[in-house]
Parts: sequence; structure tokens; C-alpha cells
Amino acid sequence: MTAQRLGFFLLLAPLVLWLGLLIIIPHIDMLLVSLRTRVGPGEYAPSFENYADFVTEPLYMVTFARTAIMSVLATLITLIIAFPISYYIA
Repeated sequence: MTAQRLGFFLLLAPLVLWLGLLIIIPHIDMLLVSLRTRVGPGEYAPSFENYADFVTEPLYMVTFARTAIMSVLATLITLIIAFPISYYIA
């Protein structure tokens, strides 16, 4: 392995660790937690019941829609403010 290639991998290692430990692994854990249902004290079984509840319960859908709308609005407002400022700075 050449020194240039080794340097590339050493520079890439912190990013891969950051993404893996702080983003990818917690998301996988949340997915696994969402796919289980309590069947007794300390006992869990695999199930899609949580997703069925999410789709059938109106409160969850309204909350999800409100959150999605707010996040899109926040993104648009940020872009409207940020682009002219960054253009001026550039």
C-alpha cells in the first residue's frame, strides 16, 4: 500500500467512525426496537404491530404530517435566508 493511499484511509477513518458510531448503529438499534412487541415482563417478540399502530392511529399520522411540514418550512426558510448571504459572501 502506498503512502498516499494510506494517508487517504487515515483521513477517512474519523468520518467512517463518526458515521458508524453516532448515526448508523443508533438507527439500526431504533429499527430493531421498533420491530419488537412486549409479550410479558421482560419478554419481547418480533412484530410489525408498532407500524400497524402508526398507520391506523390518526394522532400519529397528524403528528407525523405536522412534523414533516415544519421541517420542510424550516428548510425552505433557511435556504431563502442562506443563499443570498452566501452569494454576498462569495
